[in-house]
Amino acid sequence: MVIAVTTHAYSALTLLMLAAASIALRRVRPAHFSTWLVAAVVAIGITFPLIDDIRANTEARGNRYLADFPLELAREFIGWSWPAVAVIGLAVVTGIVTLSMRSKQHLMAVAVSGAILVGAVAIMWQVVQPYDLYVRFFVSAMPLVAALAGFGVARLPRPAQVVVVIAMVWALLPGALEVLDSQPRTREAAALVNIVRAEGLEVCGSNAEPLFVYTSPFPQVSDNGDLASCDVYVSVLGLGAEQRARLATRFEDHITLRGGIIIWADSGEIDRLERSGKVPAS
Repeated sequence: MVIAVTTHAYSALTLLMLAAASIALRRVRPAHFSTWLVAAVVAIGITFPLIDDIRANTEARGNRYLADFPLELAREFIGWSWPAVAVIGLAVVTGIVTLSMRSKQHLMAVAVSGAILVGAVAIMWQVVQPYDLYVRFFVSAMPLVAALAGFGVARLPRPAQVVVVIAMVWALLPGALEVLDSQPRTREAAALVNIVRAEGLEVCGSNAEPLFVYTSPFPQVSDNGDLASCDVYVSVLGLGAEQRARLATRFEDHITLRGGIIIWADSGEIDRLERSGKVPAS
């Protein structure tokens, strides 16, 4: 529990859902509460020195309203493509009904844990509205959704189970292949960074830490950071409209690599990179 929360604070939401379900099912002993208390104290103790930095970073990033966030969250949780949403969504709903019908305690466990998830999403989406709110923050709850789908499939007769599993694979496979094909090509981007560095140019970027597996680290410049010392700018996880406008003003051209990695530089440097033969198809 400590590792989960200190790795990503949103994991605490999933732990809270599991704890609430356990209490509703009357499966909690005093040892559970003492363990949870120790885990909470240790996690808070580890995180406490970082609170000021977290607060300052959150305030610097500002706020934004994501109108379609709940829809994106629901679709990501059950397959994204509409065929997958239809097949897996039906299995999840069947699982919820099946589990809820076992007993009043099971119904309460499903209701309370579901309310915690929906309430947390609603508060973050409508009240807090942080600039950095992404579906992947809630990934720790994915096994719960998978378990519900499993309950739903298990409720069906054996022939129907086979049909549903085949339908799930059919619905998910195209999206999975598309995701794998569009993943950021960090190795190729790092090779281009090494070419730029060999020319004596200064490199900076944003969210470029994945490249550091293949090249030595370079400075990260935030949305409002100074670009004057940057000859080349590398963005890995996308750009906001304001930052993109700043980069378009500062640099003459850019290369977009597969997976959304963008390298900004003057047009002469972009031409040299393209002639290097190390630029994969965008």
